Parts: sequence; structure tokens; C-alpha cells
Amino acid sequence: MAQEPDFEQRPTEEKKVRPEKEVHQMVEMAREYAVPVVIGVAIALVAVLMFTLRQQQASSARDQASEILLNAQTAEQFQLIVDQYSNTPSAPMAKLALAAERFRQGQPELARVAYSQFLEQHAEHPMRPSAELGLAYTDEAMGNLEQALAGFMAFHAGRPGHFLAPVAKLSEARVLGQLGRADEARVIYEAMLDDPDQPWHVQARTDLLYLEKAQRALAQN
Repeated sequence: MAQEPDFEQRPTEEKKVRPEKEVHQMVEMAREYAVPVVIGVAIALVAVLMFTLRQQQASSARDQASEILLNAQTAEQFQLIVDQYSNTPSAPMAKLALAAERFRQGQPELARVAYSQFLEQHAEHPMRPSAELGLAYTDEAMGNLEQALAGFMAFHAGRPGHFLAPVAKLSEARVLGQLGRADEARVIYEAMLDDPDQPWHVQARTDLLYLEKAQRALAQN
């Protein structure tokens, strides 16, 4: 007697096959899509970690540079900040301090280099006027009187309202006296003496007395 087909077992077999197929498809999809996503997330996490570390290092560098600058007293210490902490806010100030220290040590050539580098590298820095004035001082100290005069005149003309403008004007008069243009220097001093409330009134009077003394000595010779 022939056996009748077992129709009830077929759906059961299909049920066994179809889930296995679906699992296989899901695995393949995971390989295709999930792995790149995981890799992307990992890369993103690494990037965030690196950025955080850089921020912490930058913050640490800023703190270290500030502390060194606060306690620095020698040209070598200022140079250390310029060399090792060039990307911190302390570096420009260290360059100015280095230039001033070189000038104080009687090294106007090295001071001029430092001032020139500052002006080339920090076009928008708020301390730029100090560097411009310092550059003119180095010219004067090196005996480049015409160049120094031009620097002082340019500063006063370009920054008439700056608090250092009177200093530039006094320096202009001083260089004029050294160039033998005493009458022009006297005009500047006397104009500054017209207002006794000016903070540079005393300095202008002192410089005028020095100019007159130098003229008398020149006349005697």
C-alpha cells in the first residue's frame, strides 16, 4: 500500500530552512554595513581623543609659558619661550621682552632683530606700537640717526592719539638735536612745555635744558 505524502511535514521543513537563510542574510548585511560603521565610530572616537589631548597639551603649554614669562628675567629665559612655546599667547610678549633686554644689555643689533621679527610675525598684535618705537630706538643706538628720525616721525604721524605718541615726539626732538638741527628740536620742546599738565612736561624741560647745554658747549669749542 502506497504511502500518502506527508503534507503536514513540508511546512515544518520550510520553517527550518527559512530562518537559517534569514540569519545568513543578516550576517552578510552585518559584514557589509555594520563593520564599516564600527570602523567609522572607532575613527571618530580616536579623533575626539586626539583633539582632547591636543587641547589639554595646548592648555598645559599655555600655562607653562605664562609661568615662565611671569618669572623670566634674562634674555635666555625669554628666548626659551620664543623657541619652545611659539604657539602660545606668551610668545609675542616674550619676543618684545627679549628685544628690550637685548637693548638694555647694549646689544641694539640683536634687539633690532627681535623687534623686526615681532613686526613681521604679529601684524595685528596690540603691542605692535611698542615694537615700532623700539625699532626706532635701536636705529638711534646704532647711529642710524636719519632712519631713527624717520621712525619716530612716522610713529607720531601714524598714531597721534596713542599714549606713546609724546614719547615719539620727544625722541624726534632728541634725534634732531643730535643731527645739529637744534632749532627744530627746540620748537618741539617748547610746544610740549606750553601745556604743564602733560605727563611728559618735566621730561621735555629736562631735554630742552640738555639741548641748550650741548649748544653752549659746541659754541665754546
